[in-house]
Amino acid sequence: MQLIRFIWYYSFWLFVRTALHFYYKKIKVVGYENVPKGVPVIFGANHQNALVDPLLMTTHVYQMTHYLVRADVFKNPFVKRFLNSLNLMPVYRARDGVNSVKENQRIFQACFDAFKAKESLMLFPEGTHDSRYVVKPMKKGIARIALGGLAQADAPTELYIVPIGLTYSGQSQFRSSVVLHYGDPIKVEPKPETPENIDALKDQFESSLSDFHAALPEDGYAYLEKVFFHDQSPKKLILDYQNINQQARTIQLKATETEKQEILDLGKQLEKGGLNFPFEKREQPFWTALLAMVLSPLAAVGFVLNFPIIFIPWKIMRGIKDKVFTDTIYFGIGLVLAPLMWWSYTVLAYAQTGSWRVSVVVLFVVPATLLAYGRFDKAMYVYSQNRKLAKSVELRNLYGQFVQKVTHLKSYIK
Repeated sequence: MQLIRFIWYYSFWLFVRTALHFYYKKIKVVGYENVPKGVPVIFGANHQNALVDPLLMTTHVYQMTHYLVRADVFKNPFVKRFLNSLNLMPVYRARDGVNSVKENQRIFQACFDAFKAKESLMLFPEGTHDSRYVVKPMKKGIARIALGGLAQADAPTELYIVPIGLTYSGQSQFRSSVVLHYGDPIKVEPKPETPENIDALKDQFESSLSDFHAALPEDGYAYLEKVFFHDQSPKKLILDYQNINQQARTIQLKATETEKQEILDLGKQLEKGGLNFPFEKREQPFWTALLAMVLSPLAAVGFVLNFPIIFIPWKIMRGIKDKVFTDTIYFGIGLVLAPLMWWSYTVLAYAQTGSWRVSVVVLFVVPATLLAYGRFDKAMYVYSQNRKLAKSVELRNLYGQFVQKVTHLKSYIK
């Protein structure tokens, strides 16, 4: 039974990991050597991108891992059985009712049993997702589980908490990039589960996590996000987040309220004029247009062949207000539909030609056309934005003022 569980878990793990590396242009892992080996670990991360976050984390940790998710996704019996088979467990919140909250004790015991088996746990101590690059306060659950795990009979001799920082370069965009930064492990010392000890461990983790992802102060986030990420390309990895975090705190202290408001006002005027942030300025947009032109035939084929993968999640997202689920919906639909469709095309090619060579070519070409469509769509978007800037004197003046204000605020860092 244990062998079947192992094979199923890592088969799905490999399938999802492969799909993620298709969906994202670059997934960079930093600091994995920090993860202690041969002992149970609690991985705690910031929560920026709904259900994509746990998939990225799980498929970039090699030991058997359990994961806590909010209880409402377990309502469907089939979904519950499927999630349980992949080591996902429900965690209940106060809004789920008093009886449901009591269920957490049973779930916590399952976590403790996993630790005894030297298996690990993943969770999001913030308790909610937020697509912004922002610092959020932590809940106490991660500290309670850690101290509770060491208070059990036959508890493991060692238990660590490892912070994982997730920084996306362009959420809601196909073929963007993401960094997973594994921080320094925090060794959990056996201590009584007093409020003071729980708070101390929670605070230690909270102060550590913000060093490993882009984490701007929430007070002032609206203008700071424009200062540091107004021209962010989704293809470019954000790797200097520790400097960005420090610089943001410096600007927040030194900038006047008038200077902060000027950034916000100019940003609103640019967006009202049709210039969307982040705005990737091109000095010669002709080359972007040429790229789109070259890709257009293959992109058209990709749009037709992959239409359900493109249209269905777009249609679903029209009815969802919380746009943080965009990547989740697009990736989830693609994870299910893409293999079925691409394999169907491959089988059809073999049925029509009787050639396995032609079938193999089809199997690789059809996904390539989807990549071409994504690149074409991105190039057209960047070109259209730059064309708006080129055609409007008012927008160019506003953008020039905006860049000057940003440069002025960044001069406080020196």
